[in-house]
Amino acid sequence: MLCGAENTIMIGAEQKEFLRAEFNSLRGEIRAKLARIREDERNALIISGAIWVWVAAGFWKTSYGIIVFIPAALSILFSLKSYAEWQSIKETGAYIINIENLFELGHDVGWQHYLKGEREHLLVKWSTVYWSLLISGNFIFALLIVTKVIVY
Repeated sequence: MLCGAENTIMIGAEQKEFLRAEFNSLRGEIRAKLARIREDERNALIISGAIWVWVAAGFWKTSYGIIVFIPAALSILFSLKSYAEWQSIKETGAYIINIENLFELGHDVGWQHYLKGEREHLLVKWSTVYWSLLISGNFIFALLIVTKVIVY
C-alpha cells in the first residue's frame, strides 16, 4: 500500500517496480539535463573566448563593428537554453516528488526532497551569476571596443 498526499493507493509489486524504473529514468533525464547545462556554460565561454581572440587579432576591422556583439548574443541564447533546461528539471523534479511521496519516505527524505532545499537554490543561483557575468562582460567589452575605449 502506498500513500499519496491526498489518499491511500493500493498498488502491487508490478506497479512498484514500474514506479522504481520510472524514478530511475527520470533521475537519469535530470542528470543528462544538468550535464547539458554545464556543457552549454563551457561552450559559451569557449566560443566567446575564441571570438575575442579573433577580434584581438584585428580581423574584425574589415567587417562591421556589430561582430563584436556576437559573444554577448550567443551568451544570451545559451542562457535561454539553460533556463529552459532548468524549468524542465523543476517539472521533472516535481513529478519525482510525487513518486517519492507514494513510497511514504517521510518528511524530507528522498533525493528530490533534498534538492528542493538549499542545494537546488545554490545550483540555480550559481547558474544565474555565471550567465549574468558572461553576458554583461561580453556586452561591456563589445561596447568598449565599439566606442574605441579599447583599440586593437
